[in-house]
Amino acid sequence: MLRIITDAPWFVTNQQLHHDLEIRTVQEEIKHSMKSYRNRLENHPNILTLHLMNNITMFKRLKRKSPRDL
Repeated sequence: MLRIITDAPWFVTNQQLHHDLEIRTVQEEIKHSMKSYRNRLENHPNILTLHLMNNITMFKRLKRKSPRDL
């Protein structure tokens, strides 16, 4: 989308676009959102919210669908 919005030529890399426009990549945005979500849960006054973070899997997933797997 950035390439279309900025009408960037074919030789400009996506990495350059993200850097020049100071926009995070999708993966960086997911990681940032997950960190802020964890921080909100840890600092929440309700103790039951801590149980939301305890569903850690014992094996590594091949198809990563959860933000915490990234």
